[in-house]
Amino acid sequence: MKAPFCTLAAFAVLAVVGVSTASAKPPVTTRIPTMTFTSTVTGICPFTFTDINTVTNWTETDFFDSRSNLTAINFEFFSSDKYVGPSGATLVNNGGHFHARMVFDTNGNMVSDYGEGIIESVPLPDGTTFFAAGRADFLAHGSQPIYLPDWGGSRNLAGFCAALGA
Repeated sequence: MKAPFCTLAAFAVLAVVGVSTASAKPPVTTRIPTMTFTSTVTGICPFTFTDINTVTNWTETDFFDSRSNLTAINFEFFSSDKYVGPSGATLVNNGGHFHARMVFDTNGNMVSDYGEGIIESVPLPDGTTFFAAGRADFLAHGSQPIYLPDWGGSRNLAGFCAALGA
């Protein structure tokens, strides 16, 4: 059962990229070192909090057409976060695997930028979990960090905010 699915998935990737492997420059894969980003987050809870995000096991794969023009970029990575509330309350998520994809038109303009996977999985002090998973449209959000999916679901955001604001 896995072999037909893998074959189908490979054809789907080729269809999205819009080229055949016979005419395209081979993809280029790069391993990116662990990176840490710090963001001030507004608009999720009724207060501002800090997100210290560490990204590990990051792989970038660039895809090209027959003229060596960049057509798409795939990112695969594992992300973990530490959140610090205004009173110093701290929460740490379980981390999660995430996939992101950028697609470019023939002029090199980005026409799609989305990610999918586990966005957040944060154990809370009361034994519950704040969880968000699905697909996020990065073009629609600009540079703002994304904590809730555009498609998919989340649960217990109120609990997350209550624990972080304590």
